[in-house]
Amino acid sequence: MVDAVRAQEKGIGRAMKASKEAVLGVLAALQVRGETDVGAWRRAQTDKAVRFVEKAGALPGIDAALVADPTGLPFPLVRLGVDPVRAGQDAASLARARLSALLPDE
Repeated sequence: MVDAVRAQEKGIGRAMKASKEAVLGVLAALQVRGETDVGAWRRAQTDKAVRFVEKAGALPGIDAALVADPTGLPFPLVRLGVDPVRAGQDAASLARARLSALLPDE
C-alpha cells in the first residue's frame, strides 16, 4: 500500500484526474442544457441543414441531401456528392479550393 501511495505522489494516475476547470465546465454545460428548449434547438439545426442543402444543391454538379445520422444523433447530416464533369472539378479539387480560400496567403 505504501508503494501505491508513493507512486501516486509522483504523478501516476494524475492524468485521469478531472481539473476544477473541467468540473465547472460540465456544471455550466448541464445548466445550459437544462435551460435549452431542445425541440426548438433540433428544429434550428434541421433548418440550417435544409438551407445548406438548398444552396449547395443549386451549384452545378453538386448533389446535396439530408441523411439521418447513423449514430442516432437527433439532427440530420448533409451528404454531398460531386459530379466532376458537371462541376468542372472533382471533390478533392473543390475541397482544396475551399481550404485555400479560408487560409491566409503564406
